[in-house]
Amino acid sequence: MDLKTMFALAHAKSYYSRSDLEVWAAISGAAHTLYLKILAENRGFFIAWDTTSVALVPNTEEYVLPAACTQLLRVREQLGPTDPWRIVTPAESLSDPDFGDSQFFSELGPNMDGPTSEFTYYTYLLMTDAKTTAENYRIRFEPPPYDNRAVELVYVSRFVEISGPNSVKVIPNEGDEVVLYDAIATLLGDNGDNPANAQQHSHAEELVFMKWVRKRQQQAAVTHVQAYIEDMD
Repeated sequence: MDLKTMFALAHAKSYYSRSDLEVWAAISGAAHTLYLKILAENRGFFIAWDTTSVALVPNTEEYVLPAACTQLLRVREQLGPTDPWRIVTPAESLSDPDFGDSQFFSELGPNMDGPTSEFTYYTYLLMTDAKTTAENYRIRFEPPPYDNRAVELVYVSRFVEISGPNSVKVIPNEGDEVVLYDAIATLLGDNGDNPANAQQHSHAEELVFMKWVRKRQQQAAVTHVQAYIEDMD
């Protein structure tokens, strides 16, 4: 269903007792909660490929990441259009589970067996950025670049708040019932009414929906290792 229909249903189920702002806030809150649950199960959702936001220039180490970026999965750089993309590894730790796991998402294409860049990177949030609503993260490359290079970012997209019928829906259609009844439960609770039935309906729909999400887990790239005993003939 579209957001206009979801709003109408939630408003009606709450006996039209809450303001439009409250109804949209309830829908947005329910969608955000489900967004976080999806990410906890499968980071294969909400992925963006970005080759335009960051480009290395000489003697510049720090760059602002796109506003939509909430978690980097892979960074690559390229010297020229005919050169191979080279994977930039994080400076913090190559054993970081987030980094290691992300290299084997099949939708990301080449994994860590590909060419490796001479640069490393780390990300952070400046205090001045933390005080703003945008909260744009930054990325720093080491050593300082000495020439111009293209950069490819693959990242998990940030949740976009829902504030009206023209907002980005974000959650797949299969999760509509979960979002709707979670929002209804919130609105009924705000009324002082019993939200139990709506909560139970939302929970039941969520169980089915999350099974659907798990079925779409990206399979890890498997490396075949020959057992040494096979060579002992």
